[in-house]
Amino acid sequence: MQQFHHPLFVILGPSGAGKSTLIAMLLAVVGDLRRARSHTSRSRREGESEDAYFFDGFEILSSMIERGEFVEYDQPFLQAETPVNTIYGRSAKSFEPLARGPCIADMTEPGLVALRKLDLAPIVAVRIVPKNHVLLPHAEERSRADKARAQIEVAIDHVIENDHADPKGLQNAYEALLEIVLAKIVPNYTSTPSV
Repeated sequence: MQQFHHPLFVILGPSGAGKSTLIAMLLAVVGDLRRARSHTSRSRREGESEDAYFFDGFEILSSMIERGEFVEYDQPFLQAETPVNTIYGRSAKSFEPLARGPCIADMTEPGLVALRKLDLAPIVAVRIVPKNHVLLPHAEERSRADKARAQIEVAIDHVIENDHADPKGLQNAYEALLEIVLAKIVPNYTSTPSV
């Protein structure tokens, strides 16, 4: 796999922590930042952007798994009460945008471990910790998997709390993440003190 000099921001955290929302907020304002897209076997949802994922289909992703093409992959709903055989994963193709600039990706702890072994790019690992988070009933299976993955020891560079009970919780988490990203990608960046 090719090596890149641009930083890769890896965002970790349990389901519902706000990872996708925070990434979308960053991508909207940091023009040089790119998303390292995942592959999925599911169909595109109504209103979902074509570039949200690589929508490849189950057979293609199953073949990629057999050939060992994924850095990480998961079938998160296979053990649910009503199993859904959907695959999500990241391959070398997911990280191609690193050739053009810094990237951001939400990943699992095993994915981060595998990614570090590849020595693909300088990695900045950020864990989003939800506070006062109420998990929706349909997400309980994912929550159990999240707890198991969180037991895997990985080096984390930054931890950000996203307090769901605080009206400014998401904004505070976003501002903390923005500071981390800008400090790594903007030459001679200095933090602006809050007023």
